[in-house]
Amino acid sequence: MGIFSGTEKLNNELAFVIEEADTPLAICSSSGRMGHSTSLGNCDLATLVAKGAALADAAATQAANLVKTDR
Repeated sequence: MGIFSGTEKLNNELAFVIEEADTPLAICSSSGRMGHSTSLGNCDLATLVAKGAALADAAATQAANLVKTDR
């Protein structure tokens, strides 16, 4: 699985190992710097893994919204 954060400093720095026993699962990302959605945070990319897609999406959105610092 590849994740694009909008910055080259994280290229090839992150990997997920997903075991068959951990599936099914959902992986969602949220960003305050790219994409069409409105974000209240200042996050390049927040990625969350959860058992359900709704939870992963909500948690990624909340995590991205909580980031208030500059790079």
